[in-house]
Amino acid sequence: MNRRDFIKTVSCAAGLSAAASLPARSHLQTPKKVLFLGGRLYAGPYMVRALIAAGHEVTISNRGITNPHLFPELSYVWCDREQDQAIGLAALLERVKLEKFDWVVDTWQKHPAAVRDTARLLSHYIPFYHYVSTISVYRDWNKVGISENYPIKDLSAGSFDRSMEYRYAIRKTLGEAAVREHYPKNHVLFRSHGMRAYHQDDPIYEAYWPVRLMRGGEVIIPDAADHFAQVTDIKSLASFMVHCGETGKTGPFNVAYSPFRFSDYLQQAEKVLNPQVIYVPMDPQTLAYYKVKPYRTMPLWRPNPAGAYRFDVSRAKSAGLVNRSLTQLISDQIAGYRDRYPDDSFQFTYGPLNTEREAEIIADFKRRNEGE
Repeated sequence: MNRRDFIKTVSCAAGLSAAASLPARSHLQTPKKVLFLGGRLYAGPYMVRALIAAGHEVTISNRGITNPHLFPELSYVWCDREQDQAIGLAALLERVKLEKFDWVVDTWQKHPAAVRDTARLLSHYIPFYHYVSTISVYRDWNKVGISENYPIKDLSAGSFDRSMEYRYAIRKTLGEAAVREHYPKNHVLFRSHGMRAYHQDDPIYEAYWPVRLMRGGEVIIPDAADHFAQVTDIKSLASFMVHCGETGKTGPFNVAYSPFRFSDYLQQAEKVLNPQVIYVPMDPQTLAYYKVKPYRTMPLWRPNPAGAYRFDVSRAKSAGLVNRSLTQLISDQIAGYRDRYPDDSFQFTYGPLNTEREAEIIADFKRRNEGE
């Protein structure tokens, strides 16, 4: 099956228009004062820039170690959330005693005790707490269309002892619990679903599909009729975060694109990249034979559990989430990749298929088919 035949087998999903840009929001006339915890790594800079662009006054607070060159023009408060609260947050406490902030943004993903400490401290001074979380907090992903009222992980016996080590999903679930405890009504939980952007802090998250299509040639794709995908555009998330702060929105939100068919994603990528590719569709059994695993070695393909890449984002959209087009996201991703690797030297050595292994699989696949 060639590229054109594959694309024709699956109908286009709604909502993937290549709009030029996000609609302009009508920001409040009075700028708000926002305290941003972190702000210099991965999603943080996008959110800080969105706040600045909206005309708000931002103060960032961190250890001053990661990307200290960013935002030298902003007010800054040193804090170390990995230390005991009395030591690490002392300077932050003095600042919030003297200055009134309208809301705080927290992207912390390490030990949840840091979220507990800052939420407890700031609840006496700042009225709203925004926490960037994840759809991994849900109890399971066994249902298609999981919304915000779906049960989350039961961590009633969870400990905030800093000596305890937790995996990412548990850290975020405990972080949410801490925010809800100290901001029972005035919290916003942004449950993201695989953030994508121009920037990448870790090579293991390099944009596989835009890069693979850009390189051209024969490309293995899953031949699965019910193949949906879903990701979070960081710029759209940042814009929504600003909107929630400006309008006083509260509660949990699944923040991502509506689920889209993978064939539609390929069409959007082709508009950006105009690749010279020949798709080589392989059914799930064939991919399993070659040890090509969903998600791990084949990104944006996750047939199980049933709810993966199928989360309900209608609450966020009703509250004002406006996602950029997929073509804009893909354009950002490939522009970032080209800036990082102008000679296209990057190799997918962790996770996704690398060039050599993909070629080996395709060659063997053709030999087996010719022999039948």
